[in-house]
Amino acid sequence: MNEELFARLSRRYLALDIHKHYSVVAGVNFEGQVILEPVRIEHADLEEWLGKHIQPTDYVAIESTTNAWHIYDLLEPLAEKVLVANPIKVKQIASARVKTDIRDTLILARMLAANMIPAIWVPPVHVRNLRYLLSQRRHLTGMHTQTVNRLHSVAHRHHLSHPKGKRFNEKNTKWQRGDELTDSEKFQLELDMNTREHLEEQAGKITKKLARMSHQKPWAESMMYLMQLPGFGVITGMTVLGAIGEITRFETPRHLVSYSGLVPGLDQSGVKLRGKKITKEGRKDLRCLHLAAGTGGPW
Repeated sequence: MNEELFARLSRRYLALDIHKHYSVVAGVNFEGQVILEPVRIEHADLEEWLGKHIQPTDYVAIESTTNAWHIYDLLEPLAEKVLVANPIKVKQIASARVKTDIRDTLILARMLAANMIPAIWVPPVHVRNLRYLLSQRRHLTGMHTQTVNRLHSVAHRHHLSHPKGKRFNEKNTKWQRGDELTDSEKFQLELDMNTREHLEEQAGKITKKLARMSHQKPWAESMMYLMQLPGFGVITGMTVLGAIGEITRFETPRHLVSYSGLVPGLDQSGVKLRGKKITKEGRKDLRCLHLAAGTGGPW
């Protein structure tokens, strides 16, 4: 028996079904037989449990969820191989009428033993940090849009028009103190104006930090090329770099376009061939760069 076959026969295939406050762990052998009964572990005790029970020859699979990267970082130095499964594709492969934590964990472990895990790329820490910053900025931008829409809705309700120029300078906010408005509306407008200013300040801080990062390794060299493209600024360029991560992981430009979800779908049956709209599968931020580009200023 060669070493590779022996390693496969003796290896454990473990899976973690991750939840907000706990994870369920189970393991099978290469035949799919349970060798580690499903056990629930609170996340406060997870690091200690993994240190005691994970073996250097183990293969481990987890799904991409909120806590996945933290748990991946705990597992990576302990196990021989750690895979992060694409939850959408796993669900398509392993859909079941009866769904429980134990069933999900065992299904994931058996898929790992059968080499059927649709794994995703694990971004390094610096890429994750960039994505977190960009995500927080998009969240602030969304809140800002909601706040501004509330301000405009009051003006539209009373058929008030804004003077020309910047929307929220002192000249253009006199209507918020007009006699047409009730005291309650004036109070709400004041709160929304304060909220808008705070959100712009917070987003501006993130923008400045991203600008500093764009001049530092590992982003500076790529940003030098991206900034030469029409329509590319700091936010757009850093969004592209954060979404792509490592460009060398894409074999061809087609793979990159597919990753962004910008390729058209296809419906084929027999001799019939019908094109569809873009798939929208992949990085949403790559498809929405026009939102991140903004209209000047921090937005």
